[in-house]
Amino acid sequence: MCIRLIARSLASLVLCGVYVGTLVPVMVAFGHTSPPAITVLHGFTGKDGSGPVAPLVQATDGNFYGTTQIEGDDGAECATHACYGTVFKLTPQGDFAVLHTFSWPYADGTKPLSGLVVGPDGYLYGTTSEGGATGYGIVYRISTAGRFQKLHDFCSPAPCKDGESPHAGLALGRDGNFYGRTSWAGAGGTGTVFRISPSGDFATIFAFNTATGGAGFGGVVEASDGNFYGSNATTVFRVTPAGQGSVVHRFDPNDGVPTADLVQAADGNLYGLTSLVVYKLSLGGKYQRFHLLSPAAQGVAPNTLLQTKDARFWGSTGGTSAALAGGAVFSIDLDGTLLQSTFMSETPAGLGPNAPLIQARDGKIYGTTFGYGHAPDGQPVCCGTVFVVDPSGTAGGASPPVQTTPQPEQHAPPVIAPPEQPAPPVVAPPVQPALARVVQATDGLWFLVEESNAWILMPDPISDEDLASITLGDALHGELTVAQPGPARVIRSSDGTLYVVQGRHGSAIEPDQISDADLALLGRSGELDGAIPAEVLRTAAPE
Repeated sequence: MCIRLIARSLASLVLCGVYVGTLVPVMVAFGHTSPPAITVLHGFTGKDGSGPVAPLVQATDGNFYGTTQIEGDDGAECATHACYGTVFKLTPQGDFAVLHTFSWPYADGTKPLSGLVVGPDGYLYGTTSEGGATGYGIVYRISTAGRFQKLHDFCSPAPCKDGESPHAGLALGRDGNFYGRTSWAGAGGTGTVFRISPSGDFATIFAFNTATGGAGFGGVVEASDGNFYGSNATTVFRVTPAGQGSVVHRFDPNDGVPTADLVQAADGNLYGLTSLVVYKLSLGGKYQRFHLLSPAAQGVAPNTLLQTKDARFWGSTGGTSAALAGGAVFSIDLDGTLLQSTFMSETPAGLGPNAPLIQARDGKIYGTTFGYGHAPDGQPVCCGTVFVVDPSGTAGGASPPVQTTPQPEQHAPPVIAPPEQPAPPVVAPPVQPALARVVQATDGLWFLVEESNAWILMPDPISDEDLASITLGDALHGELTVAQPGPARVIRSSDGTLYVVQGRHGSAIEPDQISDADLALLGRSGELDGAIPAEVLRTAAPE
């Protein structure tokens, strides 16, 4: 389940690409006089999928292939049972086709959070985070014509020694097999690294535990030494094809928390991102801060880097700082200098580029956004876009430069000062029942409101069968009350009713109305993937 909460603030209110309030600068540039042009190749409307969070892949036929994590069309508009994502095909000219919809009875998986990889046989291979025979995700392959085949069900048999819920995609190894990672379960309870052949022969080769960094949601990359590398919450790890695992680097708290997969660059080093820095790491474990991220210039929640043919690095952020509610696309030179940063809220491409970028054969850069945006014909869309960045194009003038100074290479990581905006402190569970409100703005958008904060809500759908297993209580009129600490979800049933669900208990919601003027007074915002934790639903005074 995924609830995407997109930032709203007085500094820049974004309503389907239309702005209310003070505009922020379009570009932040240093050392680059020609900011890139960003155009839209496709806008998602729901029937073709919604909320893409995975990178595209360009197959041997020259077309792009990708996934969306929710919605789709089962031939009956998913009216009886909700649909949970699509696999799609998109030509460089913008011709779009849905190849597969993940639909009832969900035996073929649901909610693909990862992209596809082209196999040696020309098939496209991927994972889903949920669904399948056990509900814990699958590995699948699909032809470019749409022929779908499930290769493996995770957590089969119990007690899930093979892991569960892969959030990351697959990596094609030199041996012709695919390697991937699960987020949970396994012998150590914190995920696994697995190998699967194109025909579906599956093996778990490594199980994580707290000593190796615990659970994580990223994937693995095969480096030039033939080993696989990735990151957890506190470490960078190495796993050999034979299944020997080790820790390559442990992060200092001043370096932030890893947020993206690793890439091996042309210089042979691994490059990755945390919430605070871009770092460089040799295969032997020599660590260097390569670039200090600027939330004011680049946003937060950075994704995996792309090294383009000119050797520069490109990246994206999903959001959410006050001036960068929709995230940004940025580039970094080989010496760690920030070249440019394009604010997505000032483009037609929508909000939340939560997926890594790719460079296609035409030299242009392609990516996806999670929500809103405009179709190529200029019409607003609800559910994200596929966008194109032309590094050689122009998109207007640049704003005053923002310079970030790269740290010199050192054998031991230097101590750096905490960022201007420190990470929010851990909040203890509330002693009193937590209170928040679900409101509907005059433009029809839904918001979760807590004190002076608000988040856009994109409620998860729920099947009638799942809803029947929830004990429903009395209706809540405009308020959500969480009496005990723990996650809560906002879901929408097939008849359109909204519910707040905690555990196996739920209550229907009758949302408050809120004016745009009142909404403009709301403050900081955030982003959550999955459940709404109780600490977010802190006490708020009702209207």
